[in-house]
Amino acid sequence: MRVQQLSPPDGPPSYTVVDDDGLPIEVVDQYLEYLTARNSSPNTVRSYAFDLRDFWTFLNQRGLDPLAVNVEDLAGWMAWLRLPRALRGSERSVLPIDQTPHLRPATISRKLSAVVAFYEFVGQRDVTVLALLDQLRQGRPRGTGRYQPFLSHLSRARAKPGRTLTVSVPSRRPSVLSPAQVQSVLEGCSNRRDRLFFGTLWETGVRVSEALGLRIEDLDERRGSVRITPRHNANGARVKGSKERVVPVGRRFVRLAIDYLTLDYGTTDSDYLFVNLYGGRVGMPWSYDSVDDLVRRTRLKVGFYFTPHMFRHTYSTRLLQAGARIEIVSELLGHADIQTTRAIYGHLNVEDLRAELDRVGWLDDSEVLL
Repeated sequence: MRVQQLSPPDGPPSYTVVDDDGLPIEVVDQYLEYLTARNSSPNTVRSYAFDLRDFWTFLNQRGLDPLAVNVEDLAGWMAWLRLPRALRGSERSVLPIDQTPHLRPATISRKLSAVVAFYEFVGQRDVTVLALLDQLRQGRPRGTGRYQPFLSHLSRARAKPGRTLTVSVPSRRPSVLSPAQVQSVLEGCSNRRDRLFFGTLWETGVRVSEALGLRIEDLDERRGSVRITPRHNANGARVKGSKERVVPVGRRFVRLAIDYLTLDYGTTDSDYLFVNLYGGRVGMPWSYDSVDDLVRRTRLKVGFYFTPHMFRHTYSTRLLQAGARIEIVSELLGHADIQTTRAIYGHLNVEDLRAELDRVGWLDDSEVLL
């Protein structure tokens, strides 16, 4: 059982799951084709393919019919995912007390969501799985029995039914970089293109895929802004969602971009902002591998670990700490729902809370003496 990548000549890459004989699993193949047809990210299709591969491996080991599983079977699969790979082929269903789970709760939760989405797709054409879907939907609808904020009825998240099966995922504060670390990364770049790339992540909070898809025309030097546009890109990069947005940038960013385009880019035959200039096929748009290589080299120079996505977390966290309204930050990040922004960045640490209490003068209140 393995995931097989498909590379159509006139479209983005897709994926399928093949069995031990090398044949596609038809119903899984249909679902992954459906995801591709609805313009889901290739990374999303790939993740779902691996999730369904794991699920099918479990079903085969236990001799279960994919169209006859129940909630107990799904719960058994979740327990199976926690087992080390060496124990998954055995009859063991409980993680040994001296073993750490093979997968984290967040990963198991994501895989469960993928399988539930798969059965919702199957349920549209095969009534035999409706009983399973009914079992899964018996959980309490979100928000029932607790305070609802003003206009909460407009949130799309509230309309989703609760689930019988859930995974408790502990909240983790996003990892961020200090200004000194960001400066070290910028100073560790050996050319203006690399510095502009990290500068783009810092100045706009865009995802790597969005930065890789930028065209020169997306930079408005006069207004000081960068446009993020969903479009097909030759390097496979894509904007998440279908909404275009414009992110303001500062004068120093614009100056660096102009210097890069004038002094380094020159007459290079391309309209992508980030392209090969110093190796490979000159003018070809940067790829994910190009970014991975740059990040690895820069980590060695600066002496600390970082990821490109940490720039996005840093951008949003600093804006919120500076007092920016969360709905504005949500718009700048390109989140489809403000609740996504709240879920990721709504957990303030004690320093943030102290700063706010200091700002309103609460901790130095002299009206009551203790």
